[in-house]
Amino acid sequence: MHNYHVIMLSETNLSEDVTDSELGMHNYNIFRRDRSMETSQKKSMGGVLIAVHKSTPSKVFPTEAPVEQIYVSAGSVNKPYILGCIYLSTISPLADYLLVSETVDLITRTLPHAELFITGDFNLPKASWVQEDLYSVAIPRGDTYVPPQTQDCITAVSDICTFHNLYQLNGICNVNNAVLDLVLGSVKCNVLSCPPLVRVDAHHPPLCFNIQSSKHFNTSRQAEEFYYDYRSADYTVINDYLGSFCWDDIVSDLDIVDMLNKFYVTKYIIPTE
Repeated sequence: MHNYHVIMLSETNLSEDVTDSELGMHNYNIFRRDRSMETSQKKSMGGVLIAVHKSTPSKVFPTEAPVEQIYVSAGSVNKPYILGCIYLSTISPLADYLLVSETVDLITRTLPHAELFITGDFNLPKASWVQEDLYSVAIPRGDTYVPPQTQDCITAVSDICTFHNLYQLNGICNVNNAVLDLVLGSVKCNVLSCPPLVRVDAHHPPLCFNIQSSKHFNTSRQAEEFYYDYRSADYTVINDYLGSFCWDDIVSDLDIVDMLNKFYVTKYIIPTE
């Protein structure tokens, strides 16, 4: 995992109950937008995440549009990058695609000279991509019926590429011979299959790409970098510490969720004598 400067995940299935420290990505600054009732009527799946190695300066762009999307700036002042990760479901209306377009427009105005890369699940299997000299164009596939609303969504994503001079770089099909996950970039590069970091979803094969100008990213490890070294922990001491609490008194009359919350905050409780 630590060979990557940036990791982007869609459909994370994370919620506010899961902390960043529980993800095991201790060498990365993690930026998340979990699924909520604001962004989706569904309660499970969804959510997007961008993790940038701590050796590379990065910060998140605040976005308020009710869509599962997140954007981060990374790299040096002289060569900044705007990185975006998006999830749009199979039932996302055209309005959501237009909100993504509006958000990209607003963010790129703040860093007009930055290279732009947007990845994620756009759920447009009926789109066919044509490479032009300066950008890619999406058109409905001619071998299947494409509903008018889907055609409008395809046009909306195609307009993002046309307006911002982006190439659609991913040509790797999933198990259904369709491309759901797009890699839209202002610089041409090869998108390849790669070893998975999480369990593989047959509809979403893992992808990786290397930006040739990535020399602007600093790969040196920071001397004062902090992380939890679980492998070297003294679990005998930990078990003794946890055993010093009178758990019957602490968790009595609590449901399972409150019990878990009490367990997480034991360091703030004075152990019993």
